[in-house]
Amino acid sequence: MIAPDLPGYGKSTHFPIVDYKLENQAGILHQFTNALHIQKLDLAGSSMAGAIASIYARMHRSQVRSLAFIGAPLVVGDWSTQVKSALYQGINPFIPISVDQLNLEMQLLFYKPPVLSEAVQQGLIADYQKANRHYQQVWDIVNLYMNEIEINSCSPIPALIMLGREDSIFEVEDIRKLQQKYPKKTVTTL
Repeated sequence: MIAPDLPGYGKSTHFPIVDYKLENQAGILHQFTNALHIQKLDLAGSSMAGAIASIYARMHRSQVRSLAFIGAPLVVGDWSTQVKSALYQGINPFIPISVDQLNLEMQLLFYKPPVLSEAVQQGLIADYQKANRHYQQVWDIVNLYMNEIEINSCSPIPALIMLGREDSIFEVEDIRKLQQKYPKKTVTTL
């Protein structure tokens, strides 16, 4: 298993805003797999990385054997009532600048949120406050994809989709169930 740290995520430093375009992220991932001479791969992505995985699979279909979407709101489903409520109040719950906002983020990201020490909470909040403008710009770019990310209906790629406590494995033939469950989103097979 290989877990690359794409530009702007994990421990990488801030990159120019244009690098956050999801097609660019998929392109960087493809350069990475080529450098390692990976011919076939099983691709998994959590949250935004699920959207990047979807784009990667669309761009490099012959290389991807299977996909796993782990809480990928840009691919399947809609923002929860809690997220919409926070956004309507001018708060991006994924860019918390207070302990209350951080607690909301943890509730949204985890079925059972981890207990964070006060020092860890303050460190996370300090980072979000320090680079707030940068994070806002990244989210502005991501929001452009809300209705554009789709799983195309070409050659089938098996997919595992995990959302909250109702994790499910959907065979390619069962994808119609997702289409019925999420009629406002485009959900078909790759």
